[in-house]
Amino acid sequence: MKRIIYIILTIAISVTAKAQSGYTYEFLNIPVSARAAALGGENITTVEDDFTMASQNPSLLPCVARKNVSLSYMYYIKGVNIGAASFSSFINERLGWAVNAQYMDYGKMTKADIYGNKEGEFGAKDMALSATFSYEFSDYWSGGVTGKMLYSKYDEYSSFGLGFDLGLNYYKASNDFSFSIVARNLGAQLKYYTQYREKLPVNLLVGVSKRLAHAPLRISITMQDLQNWKNSPVSEINGVKDKFITKFINHFVFGVDFIPTKNLYAAIGYNCRIASDMKVNGSSRWAGLTAGAGLKINKFKIGASYARYHVSASSFMVNLSMAL
Repeated sequence: MKRIIYIILTIAISVTAKAQSGYTYEFLNIPVSARAAALGGENITTVEDDFTMASQNPSLLPCVARKNVSLSYMYYIKGVNIGAASFSSFINERLGWAVNAQYMDYGKMTKADIYGNKEGEFGAKDMALSATFSYEFSDYWSGGVTGKMLYSKYDEYSSFGLGFDLGLNYYKASNDFSFSIVARNLGAQLKYYTQYREKLPVNLLVGVSKRLAHAPLRISITMQDLQNWKNSPVSEINGVKDKFITKFINHFVFGVDFIPTKNLYAAIGYNCRIASDMKVNGSSRWAGLTAGAGLKINKFKIGASYARYHVSASSFMVNLSMAL
């Protein structure tokens, strides 16, 4: 078991050590889990019977029911829609698997030449097909890997790529403490839009979650984009550019779950990177702030979330899942 854990960590660190944030398939950074979206958009440590969280961290798959089907829909920004469908099952008590289909449709856009003359309309879309395998090494440790086939088409330009995620989770049920490390979107673009090759949006994350002993609250802290410090955005703090402090803070995502019963939750989150990126005239206009709630009724679960990924528009997501 220790050898397997060491291999996963070595691969994650070595592959991401030289990686920078990518420029293609950026739709992979948008959550398809309403609960993750409600917790700031990035959460790799929430251990619940919620299959959509495995999209954030493949090592969380052992936490879900033995068979599960899930549908997700997000109204992103005007004219842009995101959807996903997933199915999960288990081969034995420790080995699980899942398949997932994800798409992002940008709607119709006006096509024009270099002089601004309109030539009609064109469409744009991104798609991903993935398969996840997870394994419980012990009562505390689990690992997982997700392989992805990626496809994008913008008018007559198209691209194909392969990617994968690696995840490792430690969970102690007695005090509801969870720690995870995830290397996401490793891989390469195999077919280019033009003659230039673009990178995938690699993301190395580390996170912890802990439920309070005497309150129905769970606090989550996630650090994202840890392989990329050089190109972290820099904003002003009290009128003075403090690059180190700002870069450090922008890697954090905070989330709080309110769990009064096992069948109900409410969540809020704050993504420091989004708040910094979306600032206009010194104000982020609530960008980076997220919220959501979920309810379980028998075998059915529904979750909904609200987030602002742009200063001019809000995004809404709904998850519906059923244990089979």
